[in-house]
Amino acid sequence: ADATIAARAVCQTGDVDYGWSLNLAADQLRPFLAAGSKCDNVAAPGASTEQINLNYANPKIAGDGRSEASNPHPFFNDVNVRRAFAMAIDRKSIADQIWAGITGDVTCTLLNQPPSLRSPNAAAFDVCKYDPAAAAKLLDTAGWVKGADGVRVKGGVRMELIYQTTVAGFRQQVQEVIKKSWEALGAKVELKAIPAGVFFSSDVANPDTSAKFFADVQEYGNGYGDPDPEIYMSAYTTDNIKGRAAQWRGTNYNRYSNPAYDALFVQLSKETDLAKRKDLFVQMNDILIKDAVVIPIAAFLRPVSGKAKNLKGPVANVWEGDLWNIADWSK
Repeated sequence: ADATIAARAVCQTGDVDYGWSLNLAADQLRPFLAAGSKCDNVAAPGASTEQINLNYANPKIAGDGRSEASNPHPFFNDVNVRRAFAMAIDRKSIADQIWAGITGDVTCTLLNQPPSLRSPNAAAFDVCKYDPAAAAKLLDTAGWVKGADGVRVKGGVRMELIYQTTVAGFRQQVQEVIKKSWEALGAKVELKAIPAGVFFSSDVANPDTSAKFFADVQEYGNGYGDPDPEIYMSAYTTDNIKGRAAQWRGTNYNRYSNPAYDALFVQLSKETDLAKRKDLFVQMNDILIKDAVVIPIAAFLRPVSGKAKNLKGPVANVWEGDLWNIADWSK
């Protein structure tokens, strides 16, 4: 509501010169930025992505072993299955529909800012290309066969999954689109929407937290607030897998463990040369994308604000607030 008021004030009525944090969906913002608007959009490519995370652990086991790293997921422990699920998502269509280049853009990389950290390799990865036929072939080759009901089965295990995210209009839209794609691929998908305050809670008694990850797939926005994302990338190291015994206090929600990735992170933690750090970040990003640990959908633009057309000087800065260069503003 506050964002709508700010957008209306600066873009329609012209009552103010600047509207902060217009956190609206693209279809809500578009009317404010249409022809005849009294404002310009102030936004920059951000460091947060809307992403799909796949669980490497089994959330269907009852008791203390649920979603513990010691219990591999019945099908996401196969890289070809994970790759197939990534290739079945038309992320460009989703990003164009939901974020429309106004609040975000399609991406297949976790690291998008600064631009020097964006992988030049990702565009060529098969997991970054929408190819449902190739995705189906991967599952066929991996031995997952469609039954009479269209659901794939292997070794008596049905490809059934729970896909959870927070309660947010655009996320439920994304869920519905991806559900259709994955069901066409041969999976049975149950959608679950959890209030954000519950999903991101640290309450150890709450079964629906993102840290516990008692589902097969979860979606949320995640990113970093520093141009050097070392802490952010530490989330995928084996050391950060924390299960029940540690009250789920780690950041590796996926339960992903890869010695090659861990070794690169150790190297990164000791490296001070900026050019070498950049190369290490790119290598680590590429491992996560090729392994389909996480499936980025869109890179958010941040901040998204509005300024009066005759106000000069405001420049979006993803690392600072709206007022970072206010000394340069003028009319």
